[in-house]
Amino acid sequence: MPVYSYECEEHGRYETFMPMSDHNKGKCPECKKIGTRKFDPVHVYMDFTPGYDISLNRYVDTKKQRETLLREKGLTRYKD
Repeated sequence: MPVYSYECEEHGRYETFMPMSDHNKGKCPECKKIGTRKFDPVHVYMDFTPGYDISLNRYVDTKKQRETLLREKGLTRYKD
């Protein structure tokens, strides 16, 4: 499921994690009003599985190894 960004007039920006079919229903976590959708760079949440990582262009054995390689390239991973 993708992460969508919204902005509430009263509480500012927030992100929601929801199915693509509900992308226009992003309610503010504080006031429960539907916010205005904002378009940011794509955020994709994926859990780690060993194997070839296209973003790193190499094979990675462990989650720790991938985190180290990402840090070296100056990249970050979306975390809950």
